[in-house]
Amino acid sequence: MKLKPVDLALIALAVVIVLVAAVLLLSSGGSTGDTVTTTVRLEFGSAGVPAPINQGNDTVWTKVGNEWTRSSMANSSGTTTWTFRNLTSSSNCYEQLMAAAKIGGFPVGAENQTMGIIVTDIAGDYNLEHESRAWQYFVDGVYANKACNKFAITDGDVVVWRYITNQAT
Repeated sequence: MKLKPVDLALIALAVVIVLVAAVLLLSSGGSTGDTVTTTVRLEFGSAGVPAPINQGNDTVWTKVGNEWTRSSMANSSGTTTWTFRNLTSSSNCYEQLMAAAKIGGFPVGAENQTMGIIVTDIAGDYNLEHESRAWQYFVDGVYANKACNKFAITDGDVVVWRYITNQAT
């Protein structure tokens, strides 16, 4: 049986659609679907804006077994850091931040934009409110240049959220 040009065009179109869908699924980043254990750190105070709790301290939440403990020590840097060790959640930066927020009891604001989720505030510090600063994140010391729900992470990664001058501009 010989295929007509219309049939060939439909088959070609179907192949293109399947290929585009595959590329979009593979390149979207985000969670791998796995659960990972990481460290998440939030750094406040770089713009002179106090953190909502434990100002001027390094506060660490650590999970041992099924229990979370919290300890806090003063630091001399004038900043406030909150660190969540052994944090287990889905394998993207947004889900890890939301897991930390649940443990620490602080709100996180976010907007779902075309390229993904953008964090707009953490614990009451809003983007662009203080000297054009915004919440931005780094994974293992490298600036993350995509939406936090599109950045897949793996066991042992360290995700640091900083309230700093926009690095993307």
